[in-house]
Amino acid sequence: ENYMRHTYSFTPELYVPTKYYKRLLSSPDYNLGGVTVIKDWPRPVDTYKFNPKHRSQHWRSSMGFKASDIVVCYCGRLVVEKNPDKYIEVMKALEKKGYGDKVKGVVIGDGPLLEVMRSSFDSNYVKCTGWLEPPELAVAYASSDLFLFPSGCETFGNVTLEACASGLPVIVEAGCSEHLVEDNGYAIEDQDDYYKRTVELIEDEGLRRRMAENSIILSKRFDLEIVCDKMAKIYEEAKPPKNDAPDNKFNFPWGRVEHPWVLIGIEVVFWILVTSCVQLTKLYEWSKRTPVINVAAAAVGNLLAIVLLGIGRLVPKAQAGGGKMSDRLGGMLALAILFPLSCKEVQRKVN
Repeated sequence: ENYMRHTYSFTPELYVPTKYYKRLLSSPDYNLGGVTVIKDWPRPVDTYKFNPKHRSQHWRSSMGFKASDIVVCYCGRLVVEKNPDKYIEVMKALEKKGYGDKVKGVVIGDGPLLEVMRSSFDSNYVKCTGWLEPPELAVAYASSDLFLFPSGCETFGNVTLEACASGLPVIVEAGCSEHLVEDNGYAIEDQDDYYKRTVELIEDEGLRRRMAENSIILSKRFDLEIVCDKMAKIYEEAKPPKNDAPDNKFNFPWGRVEHPWVLIGIEVVFWILVTSCVQLTKLYEWSKRTPVINVAAAAVGNLLAIVLLGIGRLVPKAQAGGGKMSDRLGGMLALAILFPLSCKEVQRKVN
């Protein structure tokens, strides 16, 4: 946590996809709000590609859905963290309560739980399409009637936004998807409400139509052109990092240095170890056809060259971290000594 705060303290602005993550990163668990300015930068949707105009009775018929059926759509990876079990639970409850005659389901997506989903329902009740490419995906969204997506691990909720643009009321998890709900569906906190709200939308056609219209209105705020224009403006107004900004309690104990010497030391030692292993392998191959004294001299030369090169790597680090002139001069001297002691030069001299 300290390292993350230290790193982000050099970032004038941090952009996150939703207000949910803005609150999360500003909370005491992360407290990034104490070291940088956190702003939201949403994801876009192509409102031409995902649009109610793609609704197709031909597609519905191919799935076995009548014009009067209310189709409940799930779209996403079929993995545990997306909570497809909640969709299964709701659809089974609807069937048990006698809604099977007028309600159908479509599950779009692939993943480890695809066969679990397929085996949970009669294929005439819920259709599992697997992965769909964008043209058919847009048709599948628009040809459904409401979107039920209980995932609680969305970074933004692209599928929910695509469903909104396609004209569907949405029933989603409150935490990570609430930013896409404004009188166009329900943001669920209590798990039992998934079923209740789904029944509400099934029973009330007027409510369903009104929320569908509101979904389209909301999605236009996230239109591809609008969000990309915002992105361009962010880059135009971007400010360089303030390395000379005053220290604060969230920085590492050694202060406001991007690359503290302790971390530089760890990096250099690691680099020396890896490079030494590579060079020793080369020397082993060379030793098979070279006298021992030559191999020993080359090994010493290689080791010295590696160490000096490691010291030389500190030069840019010292400059970036605001190191003293003596640090930079020492690194430059090491680099100057390095070249005549390079591996190739040592091998040439001993031979």
